[in-house]
Amino acid sequence: MEMEIESKLFTSKTFFLLVFSLFLIIFFNSKAYASEESGSEKVKLGSDFTESSIISQKDNAQSILSEVDLPIDPPERGPGEWDAISSKQKLTIKPNYAASTVYVTSYGGNVMLRISEAKVNFFAVYLYGYDPAKKLYEKIGSKYGYGIEDLKWSIPDSFLLNGSVSLYAQVVYPDYQDTITYQFFD
Repeated sequence: MEMEIESKLFTSKTFFLLVFSLFLIIFFNSKAYASEESGSEKVKLGSDFTESSIISQKDNAQSILSEVDLPIDPPERGPGEWDAISSKQKLTIKPNYAASTVYVTSYGGNVMLRISEAKVNFFAVYLYGYDPAKKLYEKIGSKYGYGIEDLKWSIPDSFLLNGSVSLYAQVVYPDYQDTITYQFFD
């Protein structure tokens, strides 16, 4: 019986010491201070920033950024994934009328025009790209759609200027008037 009481006492003492130790660690870590090498300033880690410490941190960040070569290339695109290069847009198509999309910038390779929210309607789509050698928009290709479609084209390298090309599409020859939603992907 005496051993059972000692065992419970040891367990409660151990628990109390463990909780107290954790409290001390958390308390002292929240009061941590770090010194900056810029002069004799002390910068408190937490919510009490002085104006000089903020300016000092800003200067340090600018000096670090000036030493790093930032890429000017387009953002990395996921391999094998379609990345949107336009928002969803509405377009009214009519028989005997060429309806043009917005202009978008592609970074070469393949481009896709997704047509959605369309009724069952036969139409043709012409994709145009800016040809830097001719300084005008040339037809890259044509595809035919029937209602909701994902139309894909390969962009010839001759259309690329500094790694990108300006594109737009025309939707022509629908069977009847309709309002479609479209979006470009690269």
